[in-house]
Amino acid sequence: MIDYKIWCTYHDKKLIEEYNLRELNNFKLFYTKENFENNVISLNYVQEFLNEWVTQYYVWKNNIKSDLVGFCHYRRNIYQYINDDLLNHVYNYSQYKTFITAPVNIVIKGNYLYDCNDYSILMDYKFFGLELHYDLILNYIKENYSSYIYERTIKVFNSVYSRQNYGEIYICKWNIFCELMKFIDEYIKYLFNKLCNLPIKELYEYTYEEYDNLSHYLNNENFRLRKEYIDKIFNLNTVDTSKFQFAGYPRSIAFMIEYIIGIFWNIFINGNNYT
Repeated sequence: MIDYKIWCTYHDKKLIEEYNLRELNNFKLFYTKENFENNVISLNYVQEFLNEWVTQYYVWKNNIKSDLVGFCHYRRNIYQYINDDLLNHVYNYSQYKTFITAPVNIVIKGNYLYDCNDYSILMDYKFFGLELHYDLILNYIKENYSSYIYERTIKVFNSVYSRQNYGEIYICKWNIFCELMKFIDEYIKYLFNKLCNLPIKELYEYTYEEYDNLSHYLNNENFRLRKEYIDKIFNLNTVDTSKFQFAGYPRSIAFMIEYIIGIFWNIFINGNNYT
């Protein structure tokens, strides 16, 4: 029997009844605003900046191991999809499984927004307000990984993109999960150091105010770059820009993490060739 745990994140106790959430042996509910004992590592005090990633960080840092580990949140419960066939597939044949989330409308095509078969991750970043992270991630990977990984990152960013390849909702092997957490953990430290001139330390050692400052900076710079990009493509007098979603304050870090999960899969895990 495969040992697995699915962690479901919620931020308000009213959501338990509203979404009929029930904790089972393999299905754990995680309340992001709980006050944990001093000897337990958590980032719940900055949940508004990191969203459900506080759950993933908590599981990783406290080494709550299982052969397979999965994550979802109260609105998109993946427990209903879990069965022996899926568990065996992830364990024996593939190293992760992501789940389709709600589509995001980005690109104008005729009378419609969004064509999932005809845009790149980089375009997605620019429309969604995460363009600053493109240069930051490239620089981070260039400084810390091989030239092959760096070149592959550029190809992934410019490739045609399926939204199923990213997300906060997934299940994978424990060792892959740990690699993913390490990648995100070190990248966020890199942001604090690069953008806020703060020394490298554990994420739970940064203050609420420091997270707030980082998120404000990312929000302002990404909004400026996003506006410049949209101005070049569309006549803003004829386009309702309110339909363009924006990963703004205070969630600019959290949305970046969701995208980075997909990028991580495609750079380090998938065997796909990108041209």
